[in-house]
Order: sequence, then structure tokens, then C-alpha cells
Amino acid sequence: ARLLERAGYEVAGIGVVLELADLGGRARLAGHEVHAILSL
Repeated sequence: ARLLERAGYEVAGIGVVLELADLGGRARLAGHEVHAILSL
């Protein structure tokens, strides 16, 4: 998300098929709406 924002784009939301919750990706993307189909 930061790469897109640095390029001047606005990130409206982030969608993923599989979220590996133990890796903490959702916390690293704080400030963005995150949608996951499956969370493990």
C-alpha cells in the first residue's frame, strides 16, 4: 500500500484471498480497510 501511495495513488481498500493472521499483516496495514476471504 505504501508503494502505491508514494506513487500518488489512493488506496481505497485491500482484498486478499488468504490472511495468515499470525504474521500480523493486518496490523501493518493499519489505516486501510482489509478484507480476507479466509483467515488462518
